[in-house]
Amino acid sequence: MISDCASIWKNCLTVIREQVTAQAFQTWFLPLRPIRLIDNILTVQSPSKFHCEWIEQNHLEALASAIKKVMGENGKFEYYVPQPKPNTAAKSNNAVAQGAMTAPQQASGSYAQLPNRGKESNKFPLAPNTPKLEINPTFGAQTRYFKQFPINEQYTFDSFVEGASNQVAKSTAHTAANCMGRTAFNPLLIQGQCGLGKTHLAQAIANHAQKNYPDKKIIYTSAERFVTDYIQALKENNIQSLINLYMEVDLLIVDDIQFLSGKTKTQDTFFQIFNHLHQTGRQIVLTSDCPVAALKGLEERLISRFKGGFSATIEAPEQDLRKRYIMVRLSSEKQQIDPILIDYLATHFHATIRELDGLINNILIKSQLTKTTIDLPFIKAALNEVNPHESKVKMSIEDVQRVVAQYFKISVSDMLSASRRREIALARHIAMYLAEQYSEQSLTQIGFYFGKRHHSTVIHACERIKEAILKKENLVLEPVNCLLAKLRS
Repeated sequence: MISDCASIWKNCLTVIREQVTAQAFQTWFLPLRPIRLIDNILTVQSPSKFHCEWIEQNHLEALASAIKKVMGENGKFEYYVPQPKPNTAAKSNNAVAQGAMTAPQQASGSYAQLPNRGKESNKFPLAPNTPKLEINPTFGAQTRYFKQFPINEQYTFDSFVEGASNQVAKSTAHTAANCMGRTAFNPLLIQGQCGLGKTHLAQAIANHAQKNYPDKKIIYTSAERFVTDYIQALKENNIQSLINLYMEVDLLIVDDIQFLSGKTKTQDTFFQIFNHLHQTGRQIVLTSDCPVAALKGLEERLISRFKGGFSATIEAPEQDLRKRYIMVRLSSEKQQIDPILIDYLATHFHATIRELDGLINNILIKSQLTKTTIDLPFIKAALNEVNPHESKVKMSIEDVQRVVAQYFKISVSDMLSASRRREIALARHIAMYLAEQYSEQSLTQIGFYFGKRHHSTVIHACERIKEAILKKENLVLEPVNCLLAKLRS
């Protein structure tokens, strides 16, 4: 049956290839693996749920027509998404080696939509007696044979809190870890500001590959450490050994690639390694704190290679992600606080995930040391300590409206009107934000002062301004800073 399954899927791929672009075919369809054919239902294994959802949303017609053409009107299709299975001593080596697969739920129609599979076991479970890292003192990169700074075992895909701002980055990272070198995500460049989770995802790829593919050689390093290794090898007249070491790997992960900037000789060596790995189908994963086009001091040939892969951006965390992250952190510490306080914290703290993590630590530690209950005044005090505007001044909404109107050279009545002109809408949003931050009025009262608007309008305006500040958008950041200076004076 396996051969029939593989043959049918091969024919389906031939049909699909004619209907989608080459990149879409390589990225989304080649990673799918046929695993069984029962009762005219073809089951294929997918790297992730997001992978299935993307196909459903963007290439459903091509998939459905291929199934119909190859399998006939009664042909059906379903996905199987494996989940990691704990390797417990209670199970025999034979059971671990074979694994098990719970049958996916079948959907109606000529193909199966994404079913709710529950907890399924892994088709490729962890191998027993996974070898420990051995150390070669010559270079610093970490694999099963070479050691760099340790990889944090807690940085896994399961522990990465997912939201709209990082979903694509997480999904492509998971796919790259499962299908090393066999997708268009090669190289995969994960980009974003500091503190948003790039290193977590990079190390999650390393941890996942190390556990699920024990025969693969993996190097996780940083660009800064690569430069150090290069200088050491240069001093010892041992550059070729360094190149050979990196050229042997199946998966290369380099964190903070921007640190290669300006180091021409090191870039030459990295280019040799990159080219060899890419041409031989090995997986390359890079992280950067800025987009490829903004990487200064890197040779154009490297920039061109990086652009040939896939760039996944991690954006600033949205409110829903901040809320879920707070809940996950509290759960991990076995702490419970009022859900209203969680909402307040997620709404009023707009920094990075790393800084949010630090704030949560400060709140929990201070509460334990002072034996103080975590209530709204306690949360507000903690927020005031980390607020970038060190001295909050209390002001009236009328003062805010007057100063903002003067800055934007409009009238207060314009600001309170229903006009949606860009400069008036921006002034109105900034004024609402400043009123919410620096007046003692409630959201409902602020809305009343701004033309009897609903409090949800105020929340929306504040969210837009806070996100723009976090992203350092000059159109918003410059007037906010100027207005704060005027209001304080």
